[in-house]
This record gives sequence, structure tokens and C-alpha cells, in this order.
Amino acid sequence: KGATEDVVFALDVSKSMLVADMSPTRLARAKAAVANFVRRKGTGNVGLVAFSGQAFLQCPLTRDYDAFFRTLEETDTGSIQVPGTDIGRAVEEAELAFYSNRSRKLLIILTDGEDLEAGGVEMAKKLKRKGLVVHTVGVGTPSGGPIRTIGSTGSLDTLKDKDGEEILSRLDEKTLGEIAEAAGGRFVRLGQAGEGMEALRLAIQAGTDERGAGRRGIPREEWLIGAALLLLVCESLLSTRRKPVTP
Repeated sequence: KGATEDVVFALDVSKSMLVADMSPTRLARAKAAVANFVRRKGTGNVGLVAFSGQAFLQCPLTRDYDAFFRTLEETDTGSIQVPGTDIGRAVEEAELAFYSNRSRKLLIILTDGEDLEAGGVEMAKKLKRKGLVVHTVGVGTPSGGPIRTIGSTGSLDTLKDKDGEEILSRLDEKTLGEIAEAAGGRFVRLGQAGEGMEALRLAIQAGTDERGAGRRGIPREEWLIGAALLLLVCESLLSTRRKPVTP
């Protein structure tokens, strides 16, 4: 089943993605998970939208994975100058990226969900009517962490509110769950090892990722995440045992 999907990833590049409640940062962890997903999927078109207060198509749908990986690598919090997190814009931009072909169309949004503009749920419902499935991947932890940015002198500055208190950014699971539900998709937490994203990939491959598809087996989701984590651990053990490639 996995060969016919067109997948567009919408990656949150707002400042809150620099929080280090996932190591080294939310953004770095999300980018690594997207790269792993594409490597393991190995078929079909992939595209990339970056969003904060505005959204831009960074990489149109392509089977040139090297070009996709290069674009992904270069995408960071400097990619879009408009602050905020406008998920409606991201969904709109992603919709324009899809071809009108027969392939199954999946949008995977990776975000901490913080400071979301309203409109994501409505946009998701609209996409569902058009036959697109939206999955949301929560990047970060519910307890959150302070937002640190590189200052003009190169030092690490912590964002503070008007009273001088550190601004904490927390994962907003509720909104992300609502968006996925509205579009017939699933919400997963990314997980420190990317196990949530890997479980989502396995569900897509098995064709059980849409709501209503295999919904009776809720324990199966827990099982999937466990299996995904095991796969990731085995892979990391194997990769450390491989001989280094000499240039």
C-alpha cells in the first residue's frame, strides 16, 4: 500500500521550536524524524512546507530525495520572518502542493502547537472533504521549556515576558488532536527517539492510519509505538557497528 502516497510535511519553524525539551531542540528532532520517515518509506512523492506566521512551499512534491533532504537540512527558524504559528496557512499552502492525481494524499504537520492561530480545524475539515488525510505530530513535552534564541552578539538569550519572567513553551496536544480528528487522521507525540513518527509510518504502510480504519484495535497503537521504538533501537545499534566510510 505504501507506494502510492504523496506526502507533504508541514514543518513548524517558529521560535518555540528551539526549545530544548527534546534533545538537542524540537526542530532538530522533528527534522531528523522527517528524514528517517522518507528514507524508510522509499517510494512516492514527498514535499515540504515550512510555516510560522506565514507558510511557504520549500520543496515541491518530488521523488528526488536528495533534493528533498538538502532543502530539509537548510530549513530553520530563519526560513520565515513572520512570527507566530498559523497552521491554517500551512494547511492551505500544503493543499496547493498536491497534484490532482490518483495517489492517496497525506499531510503530516509537525509542530508544538503553541500559539496556534484559529482556523486549523476548519481547514482540516475542508481538506477531508477533498479526500486529503491530515496527521499531526506533537513535537515537545507537555511540561515544556524556555525559548532560547541566539542574540545579536552570538550569546544565548532566553525570551521573557513584560514582567521579566521566562516564557515557557508547552506542547499543545488538545488542538493538534482536534485538527487530526477533523481531517480523519491521527495525532501522535513525536517521542524522543522519533517513535511516534515511526509508528505513524508503519500505520500508513499498513493502511490503518485513517480514522475508521482498524479503529477497534486501540491497543494496536500502543503495540505499534513499541514496535517502532524497538526498530529504531535496533537500527541505531546496527549503525554504530557499521564501519565508518573512508572519504
